[in-house]
Amino acid sequence: MDPYWKELIGNDKKTTLGDIGEMLLHDKDMESGRRLRLALLLIVDGVLIANAQVHKPTLKYVKMLAGIDSFMAFPWGRGSFMKTICCMLPPRKSQGKSDATVVDFRQLLRQATLQMQGFPLVLQLVAFQAIPGLPRRLSVDEEHPTLLEWTGVKLPKNDSLSYTDVLDVEFDKNLVVCPLIPVDIPSDDGWGEFDDKIKDRKVNYLEELCRTGHIFSKRMWSGGDATEDLIEHDSKPVQRMHKKHLVDRKRKHPSTQI
Repeated sequence: MDPYWKELIGNDKKTTLGDIGEMLLHDKDMESGRRLRLALLLIVDGVLIANAQVHKPTLKYVKMLAGIDSFMAFPWGRGSFMKTICCMLPPRKSQGKSDATVVDFRQLLRQATLQMQGFPLVLQLVAFQAIPGLPRRLSVDEEHPTLLEWTGVKLPKNDSLSYTDVLDVEFDKNLVVCPLIPVDIPSDDGWGEFDDKIKDRKVNYLEELCRTGHIFSKRMWSGGDATEDLIEHDSKPVQRMHKKHLVDRKRKHPSTQI
């Protein structure tokens, strides 16, 4: 047992993040410094750099909490990104096996399920910002439109996007994808270029479109990977309603939900 682990968490090395959450909820006499550190540990190990279904504190991060200033200054965003993106990469080369190829990578992403680590929600948020059609299909909780209006301990369960929703947006003839990364190149000739770089007029043209704020549409893109089966998608309008728990006054108990 690490001495600081015992000081911050306790003597049980099998303590989970769920146990720490219960400690924060029920131990009203906990010292404020310890409460802050445990809360930060929940955020890092349970949200930003999650790595298992049963979340447990990472000894490395527990030790870092001994110095709260250095812990706060650590680039957690970079660590979270690396943890997230590694789940989407081909397996590493192992002894006796060949290098991972594009085919292996494509097969990995075609799996029915994929375990994501880190903070994959940020990728969804990027998609929401870049593709305006996606957030328009989310159901809206009129009583709690944002997290700032929510006062409960547990977050509400709202409907997320379905596979059909994503296909509806993808096959929309008015699909628009907005570039998020600004292309700001200094006026110096040759800035950011390598000596052996081969200039491609098509790439230069695409960069110029991004730099001038051009809005790209689906009809501008052709080609791609044709090995997948063709998806015949019948786009039908889906009526979405906010879920409310209805009460049958005659029976005096909750009825079905809509």
